[in-house]
Amino acid sequence: MNVQVIEKGGRPEWAVIPYEEYQRLLEDAQMLQDVRAYDEAKQALAAGEELVPSEVTYAILDGGNPVRVWREHRGLTQQRVAGAAGISVPYLSQIESGKRKGSAAVLAALARELNITLEDILDSGGVSRGERMNQGIDLNLTASEIVAFVHEGRRDFE
Repeated sequence: MNVQVIEKGGRPEWAVIPYEEYQRLLEDAQMLQDVRAYDEAKQALAAGEELVPSEVTYAILDGGNPVRVWREHRGLTQQRVAGAAGISVPYLSQIESGKRKGSAAVLAALARELNITLEDILDSGGVSRGERMNQGIDLNLTASEIVAFVHEGRRDFE
């Protein structure tokens, strides 16, 4: 490799190489990034991270209610999910159709039954944090507080 070193104050400041060498080094660096990304993805899968099918992603991005999209993806009935979350089927239906928002405790219970995070429900469909707050969803509770309330069966903060 033909390298020209330019010094400043007696110390190497710049290295000038032929453009073809630069292109080769750039391609090698990009390949290394791809290999690292692949290795990270493999490790995540080996650790149990779930692959999310594109149909689920696109359905949510297209405005589908994340509770409904994930419930249908998991092959669960409204009866099963509502029962596990401690709510009625009509209430779940209203959440899925957007007619009701759902309390923090209910959303946490739904997330747990669907094996997703609360953020998967709240951070969906391009709805900003501010919009969610305007919709009455309290994001000031921590996940552990919500889970504790749900486990205790408390409904006094709805």
